[in-house]
Amino acid sequence: MSAEAPQGLLPLVIWLSAVISNSFEELSQAGGMLYWGIPSYRLPRNILDHEIDDIRALGVDIHLKHVSARILHLSNWKKDFDFIYLATGAHKSQKMGVPGEDMKNLYGGVEFLREFNANEDKWLKGEKTLGKKSCGHRRR
Repeated sequence: MSAEAPQGLLPLVIWLSAVISNSFEELSQAGGMLYWGIPSYRLPRNILDHEIDDIRALGVDIHLKHVSARILHLSNWKKDFDFIYLATGAHKSQKMGVPGEDMKNLYGGVEFLREFNANEDKWLKGEKTLGKKSCGHRRR
């Protein structure tokens, strides 16, 4: 059995752990948007790590940095697995449909949070910044 990720920590994974033996995560850390979309001051990493360890303890092998679905044809997976569950995640901001939204240095919230969480220490130390001039707009 296999689960294709990023899938976060869906309760479904726990339910399916009786039959799923492998989970393939595209990124370097398991947890999906719980890890990449929520800063550690809002969701401490030790709590998230504990939850991920509980999933591993159920017998799920989590494979990190695996871009499987993007490079492998799913028919090849059928050779190794009887059941395939695909959960593609929500790792890309939606476009708002406004002029200029494709210009350089314009980042969606999801992409910014992913960058922040990947380099949190540098952001908090001021080694990474948005520059001297920045603005934000929240879609209503």
